[in-house]
Amino acid sequence: MPDALELIANSVRAGLSLVQALEVVSQDAPQPVSGEFSELLRDVRLGLAPEDALEKLSLRWKNPDLELFVIAAGVSRRTGGNLADVAGQIVETVRERVRLKGRIASLTAQGILSGWVVGLLPAGLLLAMSLLDPELIGGFMRHPLGMVMLGAGAVMELVGALVIKKIVNIDV
Repeated sequence: MPDALELIANSVRAGLSLVQALEVVSQDAPQPVSGEFSELLRDVRLGLAPEDALEKLSLRWKNPDLELFVIAAGVSRRTGGNLADVAGQIVETVRERVRLKGRIASLTAQGILSGWVVGLLPAGLLLAMSLLDPELIGGFMRHPLGMVMLGAGAVMELVGALVIKKIVNIDV
């Protein structure tokens, strides 16, 4: 969608009308974008206002970036604003959001890996110790205080996993 919006912005900046810019997108954009914009142009040719046709497209696609453009195009048309500048700003915003999502994903990857290591390490150590010295772990299993300690450790592991999950889940 950012590429289609940029194509609209550049077309309007080059002197084309909104409808002509939409035609450029319907011809030059890859599928499914070009097909959707062709359907939008069909609606315009049948008498629907370009803003209404864009809103209809926005309802079909449920894309927040497109919804933002539709609102901006309507406001720009009613107030006489510069649609090319508005569309250009929307494109920059969308691209920045995509860039931030990628950066956040790369930064949280280390936290996710650390969470897995910290979460699996105690279980792995318990398994290794039970294989190396079964009597040591057997003593924990037979004594009530040992069971309480193992249960407390499991609860702390669960709480730690939930905290790490909360830390690395960042919504943009």
